Amino acid sequence: MPRNDRDRDDRDDYDDRPRPKAGGSNAVVIVAVVLVAVVGVLGLGALACAGLFGGVLFSTSAKVKAASDRAKSQNNLKQMGLAMHNQHDVDGVLQGPFAAGPDGPATGHSFRVGLLPYLEQTVVYRQIDLTQPWDSAKNAPATGTVVPEYLDPTHPASVGTATPYRTFVGPGAIFEGKAKMPKLQDITDGTSNTIVYVAATQTVPWASPQELAYGPGIALPPLGSPQANGFHAVFADGSVRYLLRTIAEADLRSLIEKADGRVVNIP
Repeated sequence: MPRNDRDRDDRDDYDDRPRPKAGGSNAVVIVAVVLVAVVGVLGLGALACAGLFGGVLFSTSAKVKAASDRAKSQNNLKQMGLAMHNQHDVDGVLQGPFAAGPDGPATGHSFRVGLLPYLEQTVVYRQIDLTQPWDSAKNAPATGTVVPEYLDPTHPASVGTATPYRTFVGPGAIFEGKAKMPKLQDITDGTSNTIVYVAATQTVPWASPQELAYGPGIALPPLGSPQANGFHAVFADGSVRYLLRTIAEADLRSLIEKADGRVVNIP
């Protein structure tokens, strides 16, 4: 063997590690690309499934909340219906928006004030001076109190002291004026056929005597939460029913009037 070759072998370190075969690097690249592609497909599928599942959960949750809010609103009105009857048993007449204050609705208090003792809100009621306007400085602390029974969870504007639970006032309605508060016996159409309270679209402070004006030539006000297809109403017998906005105007007017002689069959 030539010297230069031998010298070279003596200088070289011996390495017995296996040498990579030709084309090995390309194989690794191909496998990596395939893995990335598979992970990418699975990732997109998982993301799509997660989005679909989340959408279903959101839709279900929204429906459950809507049903719960509607049940809560109905329960609040049932409490008002029961309070109405208890108040009538004590006073002999229904509590209207003109029962307090020397000058009628301008300085008076709403029917909701009169129902407070029968809704376990006696403490709030006793803080109100009925000889002064509902929004006077003296009454402000009490009439600024949040009364849960007057809140409608289905109505976005019903927060704080704002309530959509109102009554009709005018010729033929349950309350016709401040001269005389009605008795249940005055409802000749029948207590199950006459509306006393209703959930209106426009809210007012619960202590305010502002109510829904009614009369033959007066257009009916919008009723119910803006996004709903109907509204709750408390009838004179204390029952609460959900009426669709598609109800005929003539039928709704007959339900508002207490003695028009017409009975309406509610589906």
